Amino acid sequence: MRGITIAACSLGLLLYPLLVYNVASANRSLLLVATLAAIFVVRLFAAGTLSTGNRVLALLLLSGFCALALADEQLRVLRLYPVLMSLGGAGFCLYTLTNPPSAIERFARRFGMDIPQEAVAYLRGVTILWLGFFCLNAMVAAYTAIASSVETWALYNGLISYLIIGVMLIGEWLYRQRYQRLHSS
Repeated sequence: MRGITIAACSLGLLLYPLLVYNVASANRSLLLVATLAAIFVVRLFAAGTLSTGNRVLALLLLSGFCALALADEQLRVLRLYPVLMSLGGAGFCLYTLTNPPSAIERFARRFGMDIPQEAVAYLRGVTILWLGFFCLNAMVAAYTAIASSVETWALYNGLISYLIIGVMLIGEWLYRQRYQRLHSS
């Protein structure tokens, strides 16, 4: 059940740009803010890995974000969500680079992969690549949130950024296959 809850919340967050675009044209910001808050709270409690203090902090931050979002008639606060997500991803990557293991090594180990010591440097390099992506994505997402139309914002944050992520994932997978062939002997 926990997996289904997290998957449903993740799908809602992936569709976020489309939701904001529709809200902007129909002026239903209260409904969107309430829906987002509910998704966030469900995901926060379904994750189960945060301490009570961190959950309280997250709920306080959510409350502040919701209050600002409801006060913003141009929906710019709601459009900053992808910026916050990218900054969070960048922060996590940076944290793991200074407090090993790296983010990608952590993900690999979490999925039960056995990581040989000689692959640690490679995984660190992939983490650095993702750190760069998250930083650039945060800048572009911020620009589209502040200086672009809601249509441009929705196009970039709801399609283009996901396509870039897909290209990066496929490119890294292809490179990894080559890397493993070269280093397997």
